[in-house]
This record gives sequence, C-alpha cells and structure tokens, in this order.
Amino acid sequence: MYNLLKRTAERGLSSWMSPLSSPEVIAMPTQRLKIICSGLVQAVGFRYFVTMTAQMLGLSGFVENLDNGDVLIEAQGTPEQLQTLLARIARGNGYSRIDRLVRYPLPPDPHSHSFEIRSED
Repeated sequence: MYNLLKRTAERGLSSWMSPLSSPEVIAMPTQRLKIICSGLVQAVGFRYFVTMTAQMLGLSGFVENLDNGDVLIEAQGTPEQLQTLLARIARGNGYSRIDRLVRYPLPPDPHSHSFEIRSED
C-alpha cells in the first residue's frame, strides 16, 4: 500500500485514473440576489430558518432584520439553488408569514463563502 501511495504521489493522481473516472470541473453560473421579505418575519425564528436553509443548499450570503420589520437576504449560488431558497422562504418556517417577497439581481461577490445572520448593530 505504501508503495502505491508513493508511486501515485510521484507520478501525480491522474497517472492511475482512467479517462472515464477523472473528475471534471464544470463551472456553474453564480448569481446573487437581494431579497426583501415582508410580513410576519421578525421574532419568529425566520432568520435562523433562512440561514439553515441557505447553508443546507450551499449558498453564501447573509440575512438580517431591517428597522421597518422586514428581513433582508443576500444570497449567492447557482440559479437552481436560489430558486429552491425562494420556494422555501415563500413557504416559511411554520411561524412566519410572507406577505411580499421582492428580489433584485446583484453582481456576484467573489469574497462571499459562507452564509450568516447579521445583527442589527
């Protein structure tokens, strides 16, 4: 086993992988959305729900409460990931109620790598 690992390291990983098994990197288009949620979205666990959903989907960005009672979300990922997030947000967490969902496209942020809750500080 040691010799196999040593030879693989010396020759490079691709030397023993067949053309059919070599990993192929496919660039997926990245999009970023600004989403404003209106309704019963504060003090009902909505930011936590959005964060857990976004993290499960592999999105980056943030969620925060706004002073007017709305919640702001900025989320970045593939179009499919973002559509899934929007569908789950519209359904809510069982305690929230979405009366209005407005979204705006934003340019992708190359420095965005995780999803977090931002506080009102």
